[in-house]
Order: sequence, then structure tokens, then C-alpha cells
Amino acid sequence: MFRESEGVIPGLAANYPKVFEISLRKMKIRWGVAVAWLALACASLASCGGGSDVPAEVQALLELDRGIELENASNFERAHDAYATAIDIDPNFAEAYARRGRSYLRYENLRPSLADLNKAIEIDPDLAIGHLYRGMFMAKIERWDEASLDMTKSIELDPSNVDAYLQRSRLFAERDEPESGLADLDSAIALDVQSADLYMERAALHMIVGNTANAAADLEQVLSVSQNDEQLMVVRQMLSIIR
Repeated sequence: MFRESEGVIPGLAANYPKVFEISLRKMKIRWGVAVAWLALACASLASCGGGSDVPAEVQALLELDRGIELENASNFERAHDAYATAIDIDPNFAEAYARRGRSYLRYENLRPSLADLNKAIEIDPDLAIGHLYRGMFMAKIERWDEASLDMTKSIELDPSNVDAYLQRSRLFAERDEPESGLADLDSAIALDVQSADLYMERAALHMIVGNTANAAADLEQVLSVSQNDEQLMVVRQMLSIIR
């Protein structure tokens, strides 16, 4: 549970109902995957009785989950194929459109990317990652105001999404608003205090605004949490320069 006394996002305590609702939604997705696997198992066992057909929604959910696992393993092409399969199975699956749209954006296939992202939001206007990924698309083509609106909407819908704060902080940096970017990184780090990459991002912004003391403090945090030898070497070099 988030507590303001632990340095979490200011005002987040007032949003407990929203955070709880989002947590339930995520739990239901994972529960849906468990049920899907059970349905597949039952379909192959005569002792379960009933028909052998697995509902399309269950098959699509399994494909989505497979795609997410592949994407987390940096197997982006196979992840893209899994999202496409999920859409073929269930043409009204908003999250599958959002994730395939993000996949198209990764490969800079802009037209199908925007089409998928718009479709995801059309199906589910409250899909937080749909707005996040469309915001990233808008930032890619330098439509800053639209990017900001979508990213802010994403944070409103899911204030626990670290990536939304990170992406908006980068948007602020591009728009020469580093202080706003720092505020978003503060929120992201409050949600994930063990992320070396977030400390690196915030250190860079502190350097931009000329606050070398805060930059050094963040780099020290990287030294304490990172297990990446190359990153650690870079951080030590940076500290030797700014001190």
C-alpha cells in the first residue's frame, strides 16, 4: 500500500479507490489467464465433460499474455505476431490493438501504429496504456500538445504506471521543461525505488538544470542498486567528472 509518509506521489493517498480499482483490474487479467489455461486443460480431458471448444476471448487472452512475455524477453517480432493473433481471434480486444500499435511504433510503421492505437481507444476509452502509447506516438512525430494530453490521461487512468511518468518526463525534457520532467521522475522513482535506469534519467535532468549535487546523489543510488557492470563503469566516470 502506498503511504505519503514514505515519499510516494503527493496526493496519491486521496486516490486509493482509483489505485485499488486498477489493481483489481490487473488481478482480473491475470486471473483470466489462469482460467484460460484451466479451460484449455479441461478441453483435452474427457473427465471434465462438456464440449471441447475454448471460447475465443480465452484464446485471445492467452495470445496477449504470450505476447507480453515475449516482449519482456525482447523477442519483439514474435510478440508482434502474438498480438496480431489475439486481434484475429477477438477483433474487439482493445489491449491487443494498443500493444500491437506500440509494436508498430517500435519499427516506425507509423500509419498502422496510429490506426491500432486509435482503435484501442475507440473500443476502450479508459485503457491507460492505449493513451500512453498514443502519447508516445504523438511525441515521435513532435505533436507535443497531443502527446501531453494522452500521457496525462494515461496517468489519470492508472497513477501506478511507472512508464507513463517516465515517458511524460522525457516529453517535458524535449519541450525544455526540465523541472516538470523532474517532478514526473520523482513520482516514477517513488513507485520503483530499485530502478537504476530511473535514477540515471533523473541525474541527467539534474545536470541539465545545473544541480550537480542532486545528480551526484542519484548516481550514487545507481551504484547501490545496479547490477549492470557497464552501467556502473559509466556512472563512476560521470561521478569523477562532476565532483
